[in-house]
Parts: sequence; C-alpha cells; structure tokens
Amino acid sequence: MKIKSRYNILLIDNEYWTTDLFTKWLGEKADVHKATDAMGAFKTLRNKKFDYVFIDFDLNGQDGFQAYNILKPYLKKAEVYILSGYDKDYMMGFKRDIDLSGIKGYIHKNDFERFANEL
Repeated sequence: MKIKSRYNILLIDNEYWTTDLFTKWLGEKADVHKATDAMGAFKTLRNKKFDYVFIDFDLNGQDGFQAYNILKPYLKKAEVYILSGYDKDYMMGFKRDIDLSGIKGYIHKNDFERFANEL
C-alpha cells in the first residue's frame, strides 16, 4: 500500500449507495471520483491520475474485467482492485484471472471499510 497524505481514488460502481458509503469511509484521506461504468471512468481518467481504482465486479451489462481491459492503458501507476459483494468462495474462482490481469487484488465490499482505514 502506498503511503501518502491524500490519495486520488476512482470508484467504478453502478450502485450509488456503495460509492457514497465508500466515499464516507475514505473520509479526509482521499479525493474520490465516481463513475458508474467504463465510459464514465474513461472520461475521468483522461484528465486525472489516480493512486487507486476500485472496479465493481458486476457493472450492468459489463463485468469488472471487461471494464479493466478497456481502461488499462489509462490507469498508469494506479493500484487496481476488483470490488464485489459476491460470496468470497465464488470470487476465488476468478483468482487466476485477477492474478494474470495485472489487477492488484479483490476486496469484498464488506471488507472495504477496513481497507479504507488502513490507507
């Protein structure tokens, strides 16, 4: 994990309650930008560099890996994580895909508050 006084974070999730709650948990540690899909994220990524990017596994009609592959050329040095509310055992079936993709890891949405507190 990078150590910095304030982070630039992009949250890509189509559920507004999730991005709002995560923004609250990140508090004063981060400037949080939100997008509901890869296209919205692309518009944000063109103008800003991010320390962390969190992509929901299930974006309406698109999965997090598809979004990541679209955005990858613009992510530069950002640490990218897949977020999901799916059962952890289910998501372990995608561990190989995560490892091979260049994505830093997977965070269950129930564990995000702990992750945010560790920044």
